[in-house]
Amino acid sequence: MVFALVVTVVCPGEESGNYANPSDCGSYIICMNVGTRWEQTHQMDCPSGLHYDAGRELCDWPDRANCQLQEVKEKDDQDDANGI
Repeated sequence: MVFALVVTVVCPGEESGNYANPSDCGSYIICMNVGTRWEQTHQMDCPSGLHYDAGRELCDWPDRANCQLQEVKEKDDQDDANGI
């Protein structure tokens, strides 16, 4: 039996190009044909142990890549009460 994990990746930018993955330093997101019906988004993994350097658009050693993860705020019941 084979199982496949399908993950929807959303382009973090408004233009085609490569973007840092906001939740994983070891991968990046490729966005193609943004804003068209042929829009495609793919998550690409860096080689093991490397981080994506968005400024240079390549995978490099973590101390050189300067990856900054974005904090993901989880919605809670108080946010719903405040209309957030």
